Amino acid sequence: MRYLVEFTGDHPTLPLEEFKAAAEAVGDEFTLIDLQGMLAILDSDDLARTMQRCALLRTVSLFIERGIYDGDTFIAEPSDTIRRAIIAEVIREQFPDAGSFRVTTRKHRDKFPALDLQTAIDIVACSVDLPVSLQHPDVE
Repeated sequence: MRYLVEFTGDHPTLPLEEFKAAAEAVGDEFTLIDLQGMLAILDSDDLARTMQRCALLRTVSLFIERGIYDGDTFIAEPSDTIRRAIIAEVIREQFPDAGSFRVTTRKHRDKFPALDLQTAIDIVACSVDLPVSLQHPDVE
């Protein structure tokens, strides 16, 4: 399983080092796939115990897909059809008991282009047969 981990910006290297030490302490194994500033893509079977021990994590999400970014724009992105299929499969497999969802986007330190929120909502809404809950979603 791939995870998108956002570390706090409190220190340039300490959050990742804390994460590595916590994983070692609890016996979790992971592979660092990519690191861009405070964002990391990790591959692991399970990081729940590691995540509970880290104070310098902001968010941890399932990583679904990404395009190729050349510094200004995405030059190769999956089609909307492929995105819908991926999202539907992930929701069905990882959250079989989910009753609602919410779409949230964040721009990360002006490094990546802003995502068109309406496009993101349309892709997810067409992929997931769940009602929207802005207050208490099962899946975000």
